Amino acid sequence: MTQDQLISKDYDLGGEMRRGKFVVIDAIKVYNSFNIVDSDWVNNSDGYDYLVKNKSAKKTMVPLTGLKTGDVLKSFQLTGGVGGASVGKTTVVDAALYKAVGANGGVTTTSLGAITQITVNADDTFDSANAAKTLATEVTIADETQYFVLVTGTTANYDECDIRLSGVKVTMNTSG
Repeated sequence: MTQDQLISKDYDLGGEMRRGKFVVIDAIKVYNSFNIVDSDWVNNSDGYDYLVKNKSAKKTMVPLTGLKTGDVLKSFQLTGGVGGASVGKTTVVDAALYKAVGANGGVTTTSLGAITQITVNADDTFDSANAAKTLATEVTIADETQYFVLVTGTTANYDECDIRLSGVKVTMNTSG
């Protein structure tokens, strides 16, 4: 535990005021607003992005909105489900967390961490075992910087092979 995770504060213990330190509880936010990059992803009316069979390296983006300057990102995870059929009939998903900052004449994007090669040969869900990334270095949210997760999907040419992305879960310490 780092020193900045401990905060000195007055708190009430049954009517008796005490001064002490407590651990900031991590916040978990789920983002499911999608910006489709490749038209092969479909924003489904049930609240998820959908990629059908027989697509190669198709992208969708999940912007991380509502972050406050000083929040600290610790990890991210895809949520949803993915379909595969058998060996050779696979679905592959990659996801990367980026920050974007204005620069002279454009925007500079920097990768902050990636989930690579989630490969399934049978129906599965995205979960903490196969679709999560703890960042090597925690990321402190900066002013005038945007953050997003870019998801890339490839599906084999079989009806069972598809991706249903319901969102991105982010674990962080909030700045209050």
